[in-house]
Amino acid sequence: MRNLVRRSLSDPYLPILLAVFVFSRIFLRIVLGVRFDMSSLTWAWQLLDPAWLKSDPLTSIWYMHMQPPLFNLLTAFALRTPFPSVLLDALFLTFGFLITVILYRLALQLGLSRPLSAIAVAVVFVLNPSSFLYETWYFYTYPVLFLTALFSLLLIRAIRNPTFWRLTSALSVLTVITLTRSSYHLITFIIVGLALVWFLREKWRTVILAVAITSLPTFLWYFRNYVMFGTFSPTSWTGMNLTRLVWNMPGWGEGRFRELHRQGIVSSLMTTYPFSPPDVYVRLLSFKERTGVKVLDSFYEPTTGGPNYNHAVYPVVSGVLLRDNINLARRYPYVYIRAVASAFKNFTYPPYAYVYMGRFYLLFDENNLRIFHSLNPFLRVYDLLYGWPGKKFPGITVLLLIMAFLLLLPRLLKRPETGVLSLFLLYLIGVHTAFERRENMRFRFQFEAVLVLLTVSGITQHNREKGRGGGKGSFT
Repeated sequence: MRNLVRRSLSDPYLPILLAVFVFSRIFLRIVLGVRFDMSSLTWAWQLLDPAWLKSDPLTSIWYMHMQPPLFNLLTAFALRTPFPSVLLDALFLTFGFLITVILYRLALQLGLSRPLSAIAVAVVFVLNPSSFLYETWYFYTYPVLFLTALFSLLLIRAIRNPTFWRLTSALSVLTVITLTRSSYHLITFIIVGLALVWFLREKWRTVILAVAITSLPTFLWYFRNYVMFGTFSPTSWTGMNLTRLVWNMPGWGEGRFRELHRQGIVSSLMTTYPFSPPDVYVRLLSFKERTGVKVLDSFYEPTTGGPNYNHAVYPVVSGVLLRDNINLARRYPYVYIRAVASAFKNFTYPPYAYVYMGRFYLLFDENNLRIFHSLNPFLRVYDLLYGWPGKKFPGITVLLLIMAFLLLLPRLLKRPETGVLSLFLLYLIGVHTAFERRENMRFRFQFEAVLVLLTVSGITQHNREKGRGGGKGSFT
């Protein structure tokens, strides 16, 4: 990483880009007074209670089934330091600095000119209001963007010089992502691995060895979940996520599900709001199991007072609701089609629109939100860039971006560097619209910059080839 930064600083455009990053953050923090927001410790479902993470982090995380372990492990480490907020604030600012460098290098690797690379990174990341929002908010969104960008850059470099160590380095970053974020599933290793074997046939043994070694930690975590909780998955929330996808769709609410339950189509769990507190599900299932482990037995968290979404009942709930959703999809496939269409519309919103969706604004520091809204003229500029006229309409620019990406896909798949990365991004687009309806504009932020750079590079390459009369061309 030090060599990467050192080489990048010799570029005349990158220092300007980094200066824009630094001065924008100084303006944000010192002039406007934005502070690092750690309120997620008191409300984030994805985090175990701070008391458990401080007093017995390893045992608590070992018995965690709701999420992959690394975000909670980072939180536990920070909470055991004298100044966790200062540490994490510095870490997120460092992520922002490095993301700027990595995205710029990625743009160059994809064949964009230096001026266009600098402009694209400045618009899509450095000055994007979404970056201001997520960089000052302790959640996994910003670290996952850093990891996704780093993986994308290292992946392209490894494909161009496919040594075992380069492949292992790139795929090790994917290991960290899959152990941080549940939507970056173990299946990403299969997708990336098969694509690498296809494009690097002469190195297929090296590829398989690198994939096998780097995917092993993720596989072992999933296997641990299977042995301990009966689910070969990074999360015990899959059934509830699918239920939330269709819950409150027009004509689909508690009354409709009660009628379906009376008909024997779905279980009683489908009649209660998804992600209900554990005592609700314990009562409905007559669940009596006690493990003697606090993070599995407690109905509510001791510090926050919120529901303990790591209760031992949730893996059982997920399994039942998964079967319910399969039964429902067989009989009423249209409701899922409508739900995914609705999810895709939300997916095209600007990532900063998260604060305008439902009650999600309550998840952010009040002072930070007030300052964020004071940037309204700047936000309106980005609304125009995203082509977003408001909640009733999709973000036109993102819609066009995805259409362009899909149209370019056959061309992108012809080259190893862009082919493997394209399949990875295609998976991310699909999974973040198929399993989430309300928050997925935030999920897109985790890979939006990479998608933009890849698509812009595909368009410029196509234009260059047309100008040369249809020659093959190459990425530099």
